[in-house]
Amino acid sequence: MPRALLTRAVIETALNEEMTGHLGYERHDPAGQGTSSGNVRNGSRPKTVLTDSTGPVEIDVPRDRAGTFEPQIVNRLIWAEVNTIRDTPYGLPP
Repeated sequence: MPRALLTRAVIETALNEEMTGHLGYERHDPAGQGTSSGNVRNGSRPKTVLTDSTGPVEIDVPRDRAGTFEPQIVNRLIWAEVNTIRDTPYGLPP
């Protein structure tokens, strides 16, 4: 298995486990269908993450219907800061 595919599989598995912890039930678990919060899995969105060993890797980040899931392993704020730093010319304040 190429390194990029292995990296993708590991990151997506971790993200799905984070979603399970966030919602409080496993995927396809009938116990989660009638939750009082009404928050359920709602597909995924593509994201490209940069890794040191394999370069850019395209992953699918799960999302919930309420929009409250904030993954910790691929934090949105960290990547926003990296992009801001990368887009700022050297020597100039952001």
